Amino acid sequence: MQKWFFILIGLFVSAKPLHAQLQLGPIGTWRAHFSNESIGQVIKGDQLYVVAANQIIQIDAKKETTYLNTTTGLHAIGIHKIAWHPIENQLVIAYKNSRVDIVHGDQVTLIDDIQMSNLYADKSINDLIVFNNKAYLSCNFGIVVIDLLKKEIKATYFPNNNRQTVKVLQTIVHQNKLFALTENGIWSNTVDQNNIWMQEDTMGVTGIKNMFVFKNQLYFNNQQKIYPYQSKIAGYQISSGSIETINADGDQIIAGVSYQNNGALIQFNSNQNNTVLIDSMFLANPVGLLKDGNTIWVADARKGLYEKNDQSKWFALGGPLSAGYGSNAFADKQLLMSYGADKIGLSSLNEKGWSNFSQLENIKINYVEAVSIDPKDQSWWIGMGNQLIQYDRNKKTIEQTIPNPPIGAIKSIQQKTDGTIVLLKEGFGVVIKENNQWNSYPVQSGFSATNFKKIVLGNNDLSWIIGPKQQGILLFQKQNNQAIWRQLNTGKGSGNLPSMEVTAITEDKDGSIWIGTDNGIAIFQCNNINETCDAYLPIVESNGFNGYLFQRETIHSISIDGANRKWIGTNNGAWLISKDGTEVLQHFTTENSPLPSNTVLSIGIEPTDGDVFFFTKNEIISYRGNATESATTQSAIKIYPNPIAPNYNGPILIKNLVNNALVKITDINGQLMMQTRALGGQAIWNGRDQYQHKVASGIYLIFVRDDMGNEKAVGKILIAAGY
Repeated sequence: MQKWFFILIGLFVSAKPLHAQLQLGPIGTWRAHFSNESIGQVIKGDQLYVVAANQIIQIDAKKETTYLNTTTGLHAIGIHKIAWHPIENQLVIAYKNSRVDIVHGDQVTLIDDIQMSNLYADKSINDLIVFNNKAYLSCNFGIVVIDLLKKEIKATYFPNNNRQTVKVLQTIVHQNKLFALTENGIWSNTVDQNNIWMQEDTMGVTGIKNMFVFKNQLYFNNQQKIYPYQSKIAGYQISSGSIETINADGDQIIAGVSYQNNGALIQFNSNQNNTVLIDSMFLANPVGLLKDGNTIWVADARKGLYEKNDQSKWFALGGPLSAGYGSNAFADKQLLMSYGADKIGLSSLNEKGWSNFSQLENIKINYVEAVSIDPKDQSWWIGMGNQLIQYDRNKKTIEQTIPNPPIGAIKSIQQKTDGTIVLLKEGFGVVIKENNQWNSYPVQSGFSATNFKKIVLGNNDLSWIIGPKQQGILLFQKQNNQAIWRQLNTGKGSGNLPSMEVTAITEDKDGSIWIGTDNGIAIFQCNNINETCDAYLPIVESNGFNGYLFQRETIHSISIDGANRKWIGTNNGAWLISKDGTEVLQHFTTENSPLPSNTVLSIGIEPTDGDVFFFTKNEIISYRGNATESATTQSAIKIYPNPIAPNYNGPILIKNLVNNALVKITDINGQLMMQTRALGGQAIWNGRDQYQHKVASGIYLIFVRDDMGNEKAVGKILIAAGY
C-alpha cells in the first residue's frame, strides 16, 4: 500500500546549522530530541546520510547538519537500513517494523505492504540494496523487490527452487547476477529473473556473514576470514575479534572489527600484515564504513560517528547522551536531565542546543538520580549518590556537600523560593535545609525507607512521598519541630487511593495534589497530616457512561501547564485534560502525531514558551503548547510576531500576561475585534474579528487587565498591507 506525506520544507530541504534544527516553531509544532549515540550506517548520496537509532542525519558539504525523523515526515522510528537511488535522487529507508519510506525531495512515500501482510510470521528486513531502478529487501521470508519509479512492490523472490520461505540476510549484484546470502547458503539468479535459482559452492566455508565486490571479484567473509568466490583459501584474515563491516574501495579493503569491549579499523594487506587505521582506544563497536575522498567515516554503535582524516575526531551530531532518562528539571528556556542508574552523565538543553556533561569544572559526573534548577538563581542542584552538588553555570562555580546523615543516595530534590531545599534519601528519609542549616528526619519505624522515588512539598510544608511498590503514599510534616509520618492507602478515611501502586505525583496551581496510580488518578486537598485526608476520584463521562478518570490506566506522569491544565503520560499516549480533569482537550499517540512511543514515562514543561516535553520509552520529543507561565505583575506586553507580514498565516502570540488575564483587541477607533482569556500567561489571536473575518491592515490596540482591575497594560500591533 502506497501512502505519501510532504516533509516540512523548512526542516528538511534547507541546510541549517545544528542549533537551527532546535529552534522553537509555532504553536502546535513538534521538535525531536533524539539521541545520536548509536550510529548504524553511513552512506553517500547527494550528501552524507547517517543512520541513528530513530532518525537520519544529513551532513552537507559545509558539514552542516539536518535531520529526518517523525517530526519531519518519516513514518516510523527504528531505522534499520538505508540506500541511495542515484537515478532519481531519492533515499530508501527500511524500518525494523518492516515499513519502507522513499524520500524524494519534499515528499515521503510510505510502502507498508510488508508490515500489513498476514502471509509471513516473521517480516523483519535484514538488508537493503538499490540496483538500477529497483530496491531489493532481504527479509526473513525471502526477497522483496520494489519498483522505485512506481514506488510499489513488484515481486517477492524465494531464493531456492521449492518456493518456500527462507531467511535472506543479504543480497548483492555482480556481473548481472543477484546473489542472496541465506540461512541455507548462497544462491544466485540472473537479475530480474525468478525462475531457477542456483546454489553456490562455498567450498565448505561456514559462518558466512557478508558478501562484497573487490577489484571486480566477489568475496565473502565469516567472523575472521575473507575468501574469494569459489575458493576455500582465505585471502585476508584477522587473528582476533570479529569482522562487523567491510568497505572495499579501489585498492583497499578496510574493516570495522569488534573485540570484547572495544573495536578498531583495520586495512587488510595481501601480505597478511594488516594495518591498524584506528585503534581500540577510540572505537567501541564499528558497524558501518564509508570512504569519501580522503575521509573515512565510521559508524559506531556505541559512540556515534567518527571522522578519520588529517583532523580525526568524533563528529558532533547533537542530541542528548541517550534515549533514556532519570530525572529532569525545567526553568526559563532550559532543561536539565540525568539518566539515573542507566548511564553516567548529564544533559542540558537551551536556546543554543544540547550539551552533554561527563564533568562539571573539577568534579567528574557519575550516576545521577535527582536534579533541580534553583528558582532564585537558575543554578543546578544535582544528587549524585549521597553527594549534593550546586553548579552555577554563569559564574562557573561549584560546591559539593554531603548532607548529614552521609548514608543513602539522593532520590529527589525539591526547592522553594525562600531557599528551602528538601532531599529524599534512600534508606533514610527526609533531609531539609532551612535557614542555612541541614536537619534530618528518619522515616518512622514501621514504614519502609527503601525504593523511594519522589517527594513533593505541598501546602503548609506537608510532604508527599512515593515509596516502594504497593505502599501507597507516605506523608511527612514537621509540627513543633517534631517529625510526623503517616501512610495513605485505599481505605476510606485513610486515603481512598484507587490503588496502592502509586506511580506519579505533582502539585497544581490551586495547591491540590494530583496522584497517578496503576488504576487512574486521585486528587487530594490536605494541609494537616493529623486530619482525615481522603482523595477525590474524578468522574468523567465517556460514551454515555460515567467512570473514574483514567480508570484501569497506568499513569506514569502528571505535569501542570501555565493554565493549570494537566498533561498525563500513560501507556496509551499523552493526554491534555482540563484543569479540573473533566474534559479531554488533546490526546497524542503514535498514530496521530510524531510521538515515538505510546509509553510516555515522564512529561515536563518549559515555562516561558510552553514547550511540552514527552520522555517516552524510545526517545524524547516536544510539542509547542499554547499555555505559558504567567507574570506576577503586569508589565509590558510582548507580541509576536509584530509587525505582521502580508504572507503570515500563523497565530499571533500575546505574552507576558498575568494569570487568566482578560484580553481585548480593538482597532484604532475603539471597535472591538476580539476578546479572550490568557492561558496562563499567554493569549492567542488568529488575526480575525469576532465574526471570524480576517481583519484589515492597520494598527490595532491590545488591552489587558486582571479580574480585579489592578493589573493593566496596553500594547499595539501593526498588520501590514496585504495581510
